[in-house]
Amino acid sequence: MLNLWGSGVWLILWGCLFSILGLLHNVRSVSDWDSRASRFLHRRLNALLPLFRTLWLFGKSPVLIVLLVMLVLSRGSAGGWAVLYYGVIAAAERGLKILLKRQRPFAQLPDVDMYQPSRPHDPSYPSGDAMRLWYLAMILPAALSLPVIFLGLFTVIALLASLGRLAFGVHFVLDVIGGAGLGLLGAGLFLVSL
Repeated sequence: MLNLWGSGVWLILWGCLFSILGLLHNVRSVSDWDSRASRFLHRRLNALLPLFRTLWLFGKSPVLIVLLVMLVLSRGSAGGWAVLYYGVIAAAERGLKILLKRQRPFAQLPDVDMYQPSRPHDPSYPSGDAMRLWYLAMILPAALSLPVIFLGLFTVIALLASLGRLAFGVHFVLDVIGGAGLGLLGAGLFLVSL
């Protein structure tokens, strides 16, 4: 069994680091790199669009809500903590989107097309989908007392679905890193509270 408190502290540290890295998109030279890297990955990942479309729903709010309700019903207070910490990171994500108002790659870069099944209408930074994916990937194995192999499986799904947001042209690299950071931060707080 993993040391949940120690794992939680590490996730908090990684989450803070990734969140700070994501905010560097406001630095001109970093923003230029972010645009180039996002264009490169958008083109290279196009061959995997069918896979990314299959995984797309995993980052959406309805999936998260269903899983959080199941946690509350099956795990009681642990489910309550999961809902609380998701609320904290979701509020941070919404606040950052409103404050920073970063345009989406498909709206800003002429050579990036939007391939996502539905068109997003909110700002790009941070990626709420990446936040939800990484939050769930890190909390579900602990909350449900699953074997460690599930942590690996959920991490692979979160990574692939996060890359899908780049292939779809709806997020920059630093949007996904920043969103993942918020998810890891929330998951770390959840693990420390268990």
